[in-house]
Amino acid sequence: MELVYDSALGLYIVVGLPNHYYHDGYFYRLRGTLWEVSLKPKVGWAVASDKSLPPGLQGKGNVKAMGKGKYKRAIK
Repeated sequence: MELVYDSALGLYIVVGLPNHYYHDGYFYRLRGTLWEVSLKPKVGWAVASDKSLPPGLQGKGNVKAMGKGKYKRAIK
């Protein structure tokens, strides 16, 4: 799995999994209009409240507007 840091969001984008992000030990994804959180990228997803999201994702419901920061490869 490859993670790429997005400086504008202050978290990592999961390469190859659209709308998936990683921050501080948790994976986040946007499914429709709901954010979900999990310890693993493919299983164990639960609905996340907007308040529990990392600051870079809070209030973001449209991922097309996201990911405009500078990127740095982090983990393969």
